[in-house]
Amino acid sequence: MRSVTSAHAKTTQAVYNSKWTLFASFCHDRFLDAFGATSAQVAEFLHWLFHERQLSTRTIQGYRSAIAAQLKAATGYDPGTDPVLTRLLRSFQLERPFPVKTVVKWDVSLVLDYLKHGRLQHTTMLTPRDLTLKTVFLLALATGKRRGELHALSPDLHKVNDTWDAISLRPRLDFLGKTHFRTQGRGTFKDVTIPALPNEEGTLAGVQALCPVHALRVYKQVSDKYRSANQKRLIISFIQSRSADISAQSISNYLKWLVQDAYAASADTPALCQKYQMTPHDVRGVATSLKACSKTTMAELMQAGTWSSMDTFLKFYVKEFTCNDLTKLYELGPFVSAGSQFG
Repeated sequence: MRSVTSAHAKTTQAVYNSKWTLFASFCHDRFLDAFGATSAQVAEFLHWLFHERQLSTRTIQGYRSAIAAQLKAATGYDPGTDPVLTRLLRSFQLERPFPVKTVVKWDVSLVLDYLKHGRLQHTTMLTPRDLTLKTVFLLALATGKRRGELHALSPDLHKVNDTWDAISLRPRLDFLGKTHFRTQGRGTFKDVTIPALPNEEGTLAGVQALCPVHALRVYKQVSDKYRSANQKRLIISFIQSRSADISAQSISNYLKWLVQDAYAASADTPALCQKYQMTPHDVRGVATSLKACSKTTMAELMQAGTWSSMDTFLKFYVKEFTCNDLTKLYELGPFVSAGSQFG
């Protein structure tokens, strides 16, 4: 099997190759040439995915993109722009609509309260595990970036204007973002600036508890003591015997474990921990939705999320907050969300 064109991020290449393998197998079983597939043959495959394998329209769109990446290079035929396939996918969507997930099914204020008043309050006194989990959560909330982008950050913290009032983080030079090629480089992940929370008299401890800059500075100081020469990323494993870099999945795990810990610490009974549903990607939606609630332009919001289209934010990332939720969040503030101070 020929590899998918290299004009995609490494993770995308792996996903596309997996999807292409299934398409190639589908064609082989029907004595068809996958690399010479016609519009009708691709449509038959997509129809099979929808009706036989019961895949969602969104997942099937991913298969079309994977097939398009191969066929455009092999024959010039682009299933991604084929109007017949577009109409077919639209019919799938009408028959089985996307589930709309606009409500956060875990309590953001509960987690922030845990970080501000609970066991993880004093950042300088935490174990490597707790410090890592807290730092990753505050970093994800403060930047609104994808897990792959957080995973790609270089280990250096750059002061802005020669002070620690804000820091700049930079991705590794070998990192290509999810939207880099799709937007001809306009949607690539570049430097991100995180403001520190202001120190107000009498509130220093509370402010530092939710300050991403303070957490990052402490984390860097502690992690550098056991960071090996092979670990080239900002976030490393809290297991000190591990000398290799972590995977992007580890970032997701750290976010999920932090929320689990917050619920476990706040629950009167263990059963409460079973009542919430959290995916690590939720933090990105929370961060950018809160930013949208503040005074920000569409351009600033798109830059914060590294999106190529505003439709992506509106379709997949908008999260709903009630007045009570926002009030509790304001009371817990200040904190940083997608580059803006909130609360």
